[in-house]
Amino acid sequence: MFNNFLHWIFRNRYLLAAQTIDVLIFLGTLVLTLFALAFQVWLALAVLSFGLLWIYARHAPRYSEGYQVRAITYMNQGLYKEALADFNKALKLDPKNGSAYSERGVLLVDVGDTDQAFKDLDQGISLLPTDPMMYFHRSVGHLALGKPDKAIEDLDQAILLGLIHCNTYFVRGNANMDLERWEDAKADFDKSLQFSPHGVDILVRRAEAFVRLGNPSEAVTDCLTALKYDPNSESAYINLAFTYIEMKEPEKAKDACDEALRLNPNLGVGYFNRAGAWIMKACVPEALRDLKTAYTYDAQYRSKALIDPDFEILWHDPAFLLWIQETEEEAQVEAENPGNVPLENA
Repeated sequence: MFNNFLHWIFRNRYLLAAQTIDVLIFLGTLVLTLFALAFQVWLALAVLSFGLLWIYARHAPRYSEGYQVRAITYMNQGLYKEALADFNKALKLDPKNGSAYSERGVLLVDVGDTDQAFKDLDQGISLLPTDPMMYFHRSVGHLALGKPDKAIEDLDQAILLGLIHCNTYFVRGNANMDLERWEDAKADFDKSLQFSPHGVDILVRRAEAFVRLGNPSEAVTDCLTALKYDPNSESAYINLAFTYIEMKEPEKAKDACDEALRLNPNLGVGYFNRAGAWIMKACVPEALRDLKTAYTYDAQYRSKALIDPDFEILWHDPAFLLWIQETEEEAQVEAENPGNVPLENA
């Protein structure tokens, strides 16, 4: 209970500080009012009115920053409804709070309100055109909406304005990966690692870039390094399995998938990659079993198996063809209504 109280104090520290200052000012104003009241009623009212107006004019922006900080805390905890309410309060108190607009825009991207999100992101830049974080936030929005070219434009501007940081290069590297600019992506991940040499996510993404560039041995090194820093990294094991499949080493790929699924049994991509490893070992029943499991997490794995040449051994298997026939209706529904099936493992 005491820890919860400390967390509450930390989350509300800016609001509490501003409110404490206001209480002290109000008490001071009250003392002056009582003193003035001994001389003139109108003078007492003037002092009291001035004090209250001064509190509002002076400290409304501080309240705005307090709500903004608490909103970010809520965002980090996944409490989006509470975060949005605090961002709204912050902007009502200070309509010129550009960073609050920008951060609310990021939140709205996360909850799917993209129209309002980009109004907020653009407003943040309009109010703070020389603040690189405004462009960084908008780049995250562009990337979430599948517009990596727009994201790179904003990230270039953020870097030009001085945001030389591991996250800036990491996000730009991801955008370049989406555009299949493997060399540019690797260069960005290299720069990101200069700021954060132990960055597991950065190492994992650079490993993928190495595979795309035809350098799987370097990819294995990055994945193993990432696992050295974080032995429980699911993504490192998944990318290690993917790399071993590219290297035609199915046993190592299967072992990596086993480790990923040990850490997270609900990892659809783990089952799909392990199905690929089984196929390389000519173990058709095991491959089909894992493929069916992967399908329960993401219906797109079914269509991937139908077009991926690595799965060709299944295309003539009666059990696979029967499963394809049985799931045809579900696949048509998914094609007509994309997004109904969770895609977090794609």
